[in-house]
Amino acid sequence: MSEERREFTRVFVHVRAEVSFLDGKKIQAESFDLSMKGISLEGGTTDLIGRECSVNIALNAPPEVMQIKSTGVVTQCHDGRMGILFHSVVVRLVHVIDEGEIDHCSLAVIPPADRR
Repeated sequence: MSEERREFTRVFVHVRAEVSFLDGKKIQAESFDLSMKGISLEGGTTDLIGRECSVNIALNAPPEVMQIKSTGVVTQCHDGRMGILFHSVVVRLVHVIDEGEIDHCSLAVIPPADRR
């Protein structure tokens, strides 16, 4: 039995993600897993391999909203899944007190060099 070695732990999470490509094409997909280096999503076709993209995920747990925005490249498409390797990741957490009023907002940028 081979042991799989990864730099970062994969979290098996099912969330809706929007993948946008430079040509304007957009895909709505459900995630299978997520890590600091990338994401595995449902769908995708082999013609997407090598294409640059952005991935947007919103996690809503009122009164907080976490937005994850990343850029990356499609590295694989097989078995009904598409793998995207992240180049950069931005995480934004917003805490809403009342409708339209924000208590705090934090922003974390994780550049590629810090994730290797």
